[in-house]
Amino acid sequence: MNRDPLPELERIWGTVARSNVSAEPNYSIDYIKKIVDIFSIADYYYLIFNLVTSTIEYVQEDITKVLGCLPEEFTTEYSFVNIHPDDVSFFLNVQNTAMKFFSQIQPEKSSKYKMRYDYRLKHTDGSYRRILQQVYNIQSSPEGGALRVLSVHTDITHLKTSTKSVLSFIGLDGEPSFIDVELQSAFKPTKPILTKREKEILKNLIEGHNSKTLSEKLFLSVETINTHRRNILRKTKTKNTSEVICKALREGWL
Repeated sequence: MNRDPLPELERIWGTVARSNVSAEPNYSIDYIKKIVDIFSIADYYYLIFNLVTSTIEYVQEDITKVLGCLPEEFTTEYSFVNIHPDDVSFFLNVQNTAMKFFSQIQPEKSSKYKMRYDYRLKHTDGSYRRILQQVYNIQSSPEGGALRVLSVHTDITHLKTSTKSVLSFIGLDGEPSFIDVELQSAFKPTKPILTKREKEILKNLIEGHNSKTLSEKLFLSVETINTHRRNILRKTKTKNTSEVICKALREGWL
């Protein structure tokens, strides 16, 4: 890639923000921690990104555990130059596709979607880690765009066997989800594979719960939990818990 793509990225992020004026943060760290609970499935770190200024304003200290670098080293420029060369075009197209997606929905619904996609980032030891990046709007501009976003980066190197990178827009509060979106294409809602209860059980399985602890946590009988687990395997066409967890992470079901 001959020309510097960062100016184009800054244009895209500014378009999503629908503003050229930044503002003071209007969220608390407790709020951030609550949101992160939605995303955590393995080793991760999170950051806060300002779309108007194209700057990373905060990086959580666990980045060192995932990528080896210090929080203060992880700037916008640092993150971009450390994307795997084969994933740069995908990353750029994701940003452009996201701009198109959020321009097509009503501004007030921007906080009812989280965007998720995966690509490879370089560790300080020279190896590459496959990162699942999940993005959620935490502060809107007066024009209704995304001013600041929370971005959670999870290391799924050992969880995802497929090399295909996937972009999805996950609907919250009853909004439809768009799974494995083709870049620069029309969007068609994806029919949910699992029910809300099945997703809840699957998320808890990922967190390490078994049928007995799930029974106690959800106030359901072990038999009911096991029935849900069998239905999850049947619907997802998987053979065991490990396989369905890997497939859920790969396909962006949670």
